[in-house]
Amino acid sequence: MAANETLFPEDKSGLDASELPLAVRMRPESLDEFVGQEEILGEGKLLRRAILADRVTSLILFGPPGTGKTTLAFIIAQHTQGSFQRLNAVSSGVSEVRQVLGRARELRRSDHRKTILFVDEIHRFNRAQQDSFMEDVEEGNVILVGATTHNPFFVLTPALVSRSLVMELKLLKEPELIILLKRALNDPERGLGRYRAEVSAEAMKHLAASARGDARRALTALEVAVLTTPADQRGAVKVSLKVAQDVTARKAVRYDRDEDEHFDTASAFIKSIRGSDPDAALYYLARMLEGGEDPRFIARRLVISASEDIGNADPEALSVAVNGLRAVEYIGLPEARITLAQMVTYLASAPKSNASYLGVEAAARDIRSGRLLPVPPYLQVGSYKGADRLGRGKGYRYSHDAPERISGQAYLTEARRYYQPTEEGREKAIKERMKHWQEIRECLARKDRLRSVLIEKRSGLAVEEVNRLSERIGKCLLRHPDFQRARNVALYASFRNEVDTRLILKELLLRPGVRVGFPRTEPGRRQLVFHQVNSPAQLVPGRFGISEPRLKCPVLKASDFDLVLVPGVAFDEAGNRIGFGGGYYDNFLRETRPDAVKIALAYDFQIIKGRLPVLAKDAKVDKIITDERVISAQG
Repeated sequence: MAANETLFPEDKSGLDASELPLAVRMRPESLDEFVGQEEILGEGKLLRRAILADRVTSLILFGPPGTGKTTLAFIIAQHTQGSFQRLNAVSSGVSEVRQVLGRARELRRSDHRKTILFVDEIHRFNRAQQDSFMEDVEEGNVILVGATTHNPFFVLTPALVSRSLVMELKLLKEPELIILLKRALNDPERGLGRYRAEVSAEAMKHLAASARGDARRALTALEVAVLTTPADQRGAVKVSLKVAQDVTARKAVRYDRDEDEHFDTASAFIKSIRGSDPDAALYYLARMLEGGEDPRFIARRLVISASEDIGNADPEALSVAVNGLRAVEYIGLPEARITLAQMVTYLASAPKSNASYLGVEAAARDIRSGRLLPVPPYLQVGSYKGADRLGRGKGYRYSHDAPERISGQAYLTEARRYYQPTEEGREKAIKERMKHWQEIRECLARKDRLRSVLIEKRSGLAVEEVNRLSERIGKCLLRHPDFQRARNVALYASFRNEVDTRLILKELLLRPGVRVGFPRTEPGRRQLVFHQVNSPAQLVPGRFGISEPRLKCPVLKASDFDLVLVPGVAFDEAGNRIGFGGGYYDNFLRETRPDAVKIALAYDFQIIKGRLPVLAKDAKVDKIITDERVISAQG
């Protein structure tokens, strides 16, 4: 650093060094004096090497107060051969920023010297001010060192963060604070050595614990304790535990953040929440906070508990915990204790379930033990070129197109059960819903088996047999009284080897005063739209290889029809039907008039003995006409 440059203005204020605060006087002047932050400044660590080699890149230092952010900037200043400039975002405006950046550009052009710019409280700059650094940072005119107590990913622009090395400084541990306190106590020049102060072990430990990881707070408390304690007859200043408690205005709390007391208290805290005891949980919360525990550690444990111990019994618990963690990071202590208390009481009072936790553990055990399952081909990616040749994605059923959004397909090649909801809170409803879905899947599976058997049987019919049986069924329908009375008839278009309806269409078109509705399919809405057909010439090839009416034909509403002819793959004598699985006719039949007659046309082998599996949304028919009989459906 240039000889005429001073990093900390207070050092040139003209005050005697002894009049400066102890925390300022004892600020480390080298990395060897720096205490703590071994994760980033230990031997061989990147930041330590960069500082010693004067190769610091743009850097964001974030962490709680008193953890060494400004001290690190001071040490960087001591090691750099470039110009070191300091700004405080609280008191600096746009004009000062422009001046510093302008000098940095000029210095680089004239002397080829770099400028390291330290910005304290950098989060106080708005987005526009932060962006003003970007050009000079990218061009290498300045190396930015920013310090903030807030998470930079929340308070700084993404562009600034992405171009900087982000280093988190943690709260100092009690042993580290005790090192700093003893150093200040024994230093006769910068510290308190000339007072011949003697601090008891209990008092020293209390001062360190009360500082909550903040070196500045610890040194200030020590200074007040020594300066306000009268010397004894020998001239020695003895600081007892009581003096330390008076100075910090806090009683000693037995809580060692690195040993058994820390783990025991944290364990009791979480178990109290799990046991739904908010009073005990609040006690352990207060004990941890009074003992100097990092509030972020507490908040993170609460986020884990929200999923592990509450889960889907109250899904809002996770939202409360995550939002609470963010709030704690934003506001810090002492106000963060209020947010923590809200989180604790909500979680402790919520219904409990560890079903999600047990489920993922069970699945992980299967995987670790080698019980691996292949992905079914129809679930594999089928969007790339050539995927169809490999059978990838073929046969996948889109769940949103299925009744109740359940397709009935298996998503594992082997049935396994991991998640088992409890009877607690909202999970009770989840359990009931999953039971209902399982019933639907079983029903669909039975339908699929029947459908496959009967479609295969139907597909084996010869063309001559289809024509012969269709003619018999058609003639039976033409003679039926319901058909004779009908004036508005919904007719279906036949699939291959289905009962052929062309004979029926011709007969209907010859009858005066009869309107015939022929369907068009709308796959996106899983619906049929019936258009009035007056001539076979108005039919065109449709989506599924069957005839459909032209769009220009008038649309008939479901409520217009007094007779509906219904196709199907299988029926029982109660009028239940199995279609192709798309649900088109089920959706349409639910909209017809209550007095409309619904007649199914089928081959006799399509009539199943006993009851077919039925879903709540399945529509029934009133009568079934086969090649051998007419069946009046019984309720």
